[in-house]
Amino acid sequence: MDSARAALLYSYTTAINGFSAKLTPSQANELKEKPGVLEVVPSQTYHVQDEGLRMMSNMV
Repeated sequence: MDSARAALLYSYTTAINGFSAKLTPSQANELKEKPGVLEVVPSQTYHVQDEGLRMMSNMV
C-alpha cells in the first residue's frame, strides 16, 4: 500500500473519478485485474502542430 501511495501523482474528482500514478507495466496489468477498476489508460503526450500558424504570422 505504501508503494501505491508513493506512485500517486494526482486524484481527479470533478469531471471524472480517477487518479494518475507512475506504474510499471506489471503494476498496471495487476491494477487492471482488480475488482472495481473500469479502465487503465497509459499516459499520452500531445503536441501542437503549429507550422501553418508560424507561416501565417510571418506573412503579417
